Amino acid sequence: MTGNIDLKEIERKAWTSFYQDGLWEFALGLAMIIIWIDMITQDRLEWLMPAAMLAVPLFIYLIKRFVVIPRVGYVKFGGVRRVRNLKAVAVLAVSVLIGIAMAFAAGGMIPDFHKWLGQNWIPIFFLFKALIICSLLAWLMDYPPLYYSGTVFALGLGLGSLFNSHLIFLAAWLLILIPGIYMFVRFLMKYPLPGEEAAQ
Repeated sequence: MTGNIDLKEIERKAWTSFYQDGLWEFALGLAMIIIWIDMITQDRLEWLMPAAMLAVPLFIYLIKRFVVIPRVGYVKFGGVRRVRNLKAVAVLAVSVLIGIAMAFAAGGMIPDFHKWLGQNWIPIFFLFKALIICSLLAWLMDYPPLYYSGTVFALGLGLGSLFNSHLIFLAAWLLILIPGIYMFVRFLMKYPLPGEEAAQ
């Protein structure tokens, strides 16, 4: 019984160490700043949002691949955690597809889209979409910090768009990015590269 408990605790520590790098906070911070730029340019850069929704996950993947994995290694989780990880990937993929579709629709691909949905309902839709998606991902990945950053992101996105407020976007961006930078720096210090650790 003790052996099983120890194995579960080891697995949980390995799981949480893989997500304590602050990259989710970086991803949400990047998304927030890109949406802010899109609002400032008043949708003149129609390609920005769809391109960003593809570029941000790629950027996070590259950082994970070349910065995080060399420090903590790569663990293939089985059973429940593997299923939850696959579900999280599916949820994220669906969210990105919905976001791309909405960005194209709001950008003019569907005539009178704003009139059809209602100008004020678009930011409210994105607020609840972001809140639901981030909460679901936090639960699936067993990553509690994402409840905080996801809520701040959802409120900043929804309220900033609804009231056309640059201050709300800036505040939400800083409230997400500062903890993300702290977590990333702490991660780099806690898990140096094998060569760096030997040099010390």
